[in-house]
Amino acid sequence: MLNMKRDPSRKVISIIGTTGVGKSQLSIELAKAFNGEIINADSMQMYVELDNITNKHPIEEREGIVHHVMNHIPWREQYYIHRFKKECEEAMNNCWKRGKIPILVGGTHYYLQSVLFDNKTIGSNEEACMNAQQDKEAKDIVTTGLTGEQKAILNSDDSALIFKTLKEVDPVIASKFHPNDIRRVKRALEVYYVSGEKASTVYRKQRETMAEKGTSLKYDTLFLWIYSKIPELDVRLDQRVDKMMQNGGLAELADLYDFYEQELERGNEEVVKMDKGVWQVIGFKEFLPVLAGNGAARLKQIDTGSDTDRRMAEIDKLIHEDVEFAKCCDEMKMKTRRYARKQVKWIKNLLAPELFEEEQLGFVKYGKIFVLDATDLSVWRETVGSRAKLITEEFLDKGYVDEESGSGEKRQIPDTLQGEKLIDEQNGASSGKMQNWVHHECEICTDRETGKPLVYVGEQWAIHLKSKKHKFNLNRGKRKKEYEEWLKKNPGGRVTK
Repeated sequence: MLNMKRDPSRKVISIIGTTGVGKSQLSIELAKAFNGEIINADSMQMYVELDNITNKHPIEEREGIVHHVMNHIPWREQYYIHRFKKECEEAMNNCWKRGKIPILVGGTHYYLQSVLFDNKTIGSNEEACMNAQQDKEAKDIVTTGLTGEQKAILNSDDSALIFKTLKEVDPVIASKFHPNDIRRVKRALEVYYVSGEKASTVYRKQRETMAEKGTSLKYDTLFLWIYSKIPELDVRLDQRVDKMMQNGGLAELADLYDFYEQELERGNEEVVKMDKGVWQVIGFKEFLPVLAGNGAARLKQIDTGSDTDRRMAEIDKLIHEDVEFAKCCDEMKMKTRRYARKQVKWIKNLLAPELFEEEQLGFVKYGKIFVLDATDLSVWRETVGSRAKLITEEFLDKGYVDEESGSGEKRQIPDTLQGEKLIDEQNGASSGKMQNWVHHECEICTDRETGKPLVYVGEQWAIHLKSKKHKFNLNRGKRKKEYEEWLKKNPGGRVTK
């Protein structure tokens, strides 16, 4: 049952999906069609320059559409989630005041959560300092009152220690997170240290508030999920890395490496970890072996050559003949593919279940996901562009989309993607409930580095048991056990004639 009481002036379009599926292209098309402006929600595109390795949509292809919250953070600064939330909400309000539709675009999904949902960044020090005006002020507020031991734990990279500590002070919330999910575990521990209140208690209060309001969404929101089948996406992502190298990525990597060395000379040892700020960008750490020594200067010299044909020939030679360079390229491609899969998992396992609850509550702020098939780019106009415009037009006009009207163009999932199992209602029905916060250890599948059993949380356990990886390891284990039993009976092994 749809709840029809909506504020027509505060509608939001959120375009989600993996890297490399065409989110920027669709955002331009929708902005032109519906008087919209684009708000960036990609954490790496906040940083100045580095247009190629952060995949900023080229200015010449933006067709005059205004882009907010992009290309404004110096490399030396860290961009905190509380700052994004503040800047994004200001941009959204600015759009609404001028009669524009804000279109949020980007793959940093916890950024989207912080803006579109109430209290979706439990335990973050950024949230604790939401009203702070400067990052330094925020840091001072967080650390004031903490003991030396507490600071040492929060600054530690020892995931086992941090998880053990959280389990001691708040075992309920600890069961919600994977032990290696150090960022979220730290956040939950921070909320206890800073406020004195357990994160599980905060979470319970949030759930109660959501039940009272009938929604956890702040605005009337339409989610458009651009999806490509994995084999086709992998090819596209690999090609994009090569294209980055050809379009100026080498000089960008060299410039970032020069700045990296400057930071080391300043005594900033934090850059070595490459787990914060601009250093998290996919590509830099993967190319360090090539950039070290005189490598950065060599790459920049190649990339800034005035003879275009010669420049392209030298870059092509690097990609196909330089073994070390090719190895770095392959590493970047692998990390990009892995990141894309992580983005899909977030949508399937976190966002979709959350929005399933919105449906159960009557779509007070709408919040439905419509999937667009970008597997075959030759039919983009039909499968993505036209379908997205049809759905968006009805949402902006009515506040919801009637999937039954028309001839199937407005179905939540197109026929071409029905076999992909993108939105699992059964998973959605139970996800997020505290009774499902349970850790499961798989004795069959072990961590390659530590040899310890792999840990799965909540519904991920059932998914793991059905996975090809588990079934393969299970069968391999059975074969090994059968062989060991046979060897006991036949200590001399099999005798061949």
